[in-house]
Amino acid sequence: DKRWIKKDILEDITNKKEGEHKLKQAYKVFENAHDGIIITDANVNIINVNKAFERNTGYLLNEVIGQNPKLLKSDIQDLNFYKNMWEELISNNYWEGEIINKRKDGKLYVERLKISTVYNEEKKLVNYIALFSDITLQKEQQKLIKEKEKILQQQSKMVAMGEMIGNIAHQ
Repeated sequence: DKRWIKKDILEDITNKKEGEHKLKQAYKVFENAHDGIIITDANVNIINVNKAFERNTGYLLNEVIGQNPKLLKSDIQDLNFYKNMWEELISNNYWEGEIINKRKDGKLYVERLKISTVYNEEKKLVNYIALFSDITLQKEQQKLIKEKEKILQQQSKMVAMGEMIGNIAHQ
């Protein structure tokens, strides 16, 4: 009987150690992720953010704890945008899209945002988790490329018109 009790205790200890290891691993991933991560409670109050969130937004964890992520709101998106976002989040437990938010210093930035709902074993909503990537630079580069394409189109039209005028004058 004592051998079985020792074996059960050893298994419990081993399972606890494995659980602790997985928790430490998950925390390292959370802290070192390149994407910003926001975790809120069911009432959408921030309970944790990672270092990438702090780098991207300029807000420290102690400044945002208990706050609503609305503090990043830029007022670029209208109420309809947020209404649609919440409807999709409620019906699909997930929302993904682009949004323009505002850093602590007031500068706007574009982010690719993914929000997921988290439920406990009793199917009760406990958290929202948002992951975002700052895609401002990519958006600016896309805009530059489009502008250069427009210029190239204008130049090719001018060249074609020049050739046509040249042909007319030659004839």
